[in-house]
Amino acid sequence: MASSPETTLARLSELLDIVDATSKSLRGFLQAEQRRKTEPSESNKSFSQSVADDLKLPFHADTKISGQAALLCLACERIKQAVASPRHIVFEAATSFWTATALKIAVESDVASLILKISEETGKEGVHVDILSRYAKVEEDFLARLLRQLSTSGIFQEISPLVFSNTISSLTLVSKEFRSHLGIGLYAGMNAAAVLPEYLSQRFALAASADASGRAAEYPPELLAPFNLVSKGKPFFQWLQLPENAAYAENFNIGMRGHGVVEGLAFLAVDYPFVSLPADTLIVDVGGGIGAAEDLILPSAPHLRFVIQDLKSVVEQGVNDAGPNMKRWIDEGRVRFQAQDFYAPQPREVEGAIFFAKSVFHNNPDSQVLRVLINIRQAKPSKLLVLDRLVIPHLRIESSTAAGESEIYQKLRAGVKLSGENGSDGDAEIVSSSQRITTTYDLYMGGFFAAKARTLDEWRTLLLQGGFRLTRLYPLRASTGQAIMEANPV
Repeated sequence: MASSPETTLARLSELLDIVDATSKSLRGFLQAEQRRKTEPSESNKSFSQSVADDLKLPFHADTKISGQAALLCLACERIKQAVASPRHIVFEAATSFWTATALKIAVESDVASLILKISEETGKEGVHVDILSRYAKVEEDFLARLLRQLSTSGIFQEISPLVFSNTISSLTLVSKEFRSHLGIGLYAGMNAAAVLPEYLSQRFALAASADASGRAAEYPPELLAPFNLVSKGKPFFQWLQLPENAAYAENFNIGMRGHGVVEGLAFLAVDYPFVSLPADTLIVDVGGGIGAAEDLILPSAPHLRFVIQDLKSVVEQGVNDAGPNMKRWIDEGRVRFQAQDFYAPQPREVEGAIFFAKSVFHNNPDSQVLRVLINIRQAKPSKLLVLDRLVIPHLRIESSTAAGESEIYQKLRAGVKLSGENGSDGDAEIVSSSQRITTTYDLYMGGFFAAKARTLDEWRTLLLQGGFRLTRLYPLRASTGQAIMEANPV
């Protein structure tokens, strides 16, 4: 489908209009922030402003502005698609594994920390690659080329020939938690991706054979998920517990702490109106681990009560490793840990509570999620809150006519609205944003667990099958596509 000059002009005009409008909003916000930070009342900044400053996110103190920033990122992606050679775009996608490999080496060698340390010791910006090579234990010429490749993505920068310094993006690699989080994908994720063609081919052949003989397909353990081909039939979490994988298991646990920072979960207490819930509202945190969500919510909403459910070993860790705040909340009766398999019926004592499922469904197939939902529904909850990822397909990205381009961008500007129970449009809205990381997470879930990140329609259908109607969306402003989905029992 070749684009005419008229169509290309229409597409580019629509995109540049978005760039102009969003840039104006962001510029105005930053100017206001500059003025705020010079005022004596700077010490009285809001919770959102404090979190945004801590996470070094210049646009996320305000949800509307963070939405404008997300829309600008999407427009910039589309501009590249509109003006670059289509063959170059495809070639770049086909060779992106080199970028991932370069990042893997930089992470394993801790290059960002080395640059930071040596720069501080010498008082100079940047480090020559011959020095960096000796510390990183990577061949000098290839290290320079790897860092040069990463610099095209804004990760590191070559400030003079063969002298590299950190960027805002590469400085995130100084965090051990974030490096560990990346390591999950750069090791197990890359291994699962490498066997995906074989997995799909074998699954298809078995399904076709079963269909021809009129029976249901049965798959051996190594074909239940792509990663199982790597692990010789062991599901990911079982593989993680093998003695020979102890180092990787430790890295995984550290990496999951980094996951909360990646998703900007520090905004959780204000992205959903927990503070507006009535005093002593009971919230059951299903699969809540050691209480990470409560650490984020209770400081802003100390009037709530939580029951944190997980497996016995996990809740014991939650109690034994509780920090000062958690110990105080336990003593005050604000938090109680409860051993509970979420595939089993809920105890009567939590009937009528709000149930909260944070990031526990994305690594489970629909059949398993449905089991959990049915158990929750039988506990007569007042409502269900699901914090999980939403895939928002933008469908068409180009048209063959100028009128078609206008229609595409009219929908893109409108974002996603969820109709209320009475059929009228609700005021919850998700601004259109890039889906690159969201769809990458979808492939992660498929590669590791044969699970998925779900679209809005898939969530709506699954919740309804479990006895709930989706009524509101509360997007997490700094996440990679997560939202709190509020659902009422039906």
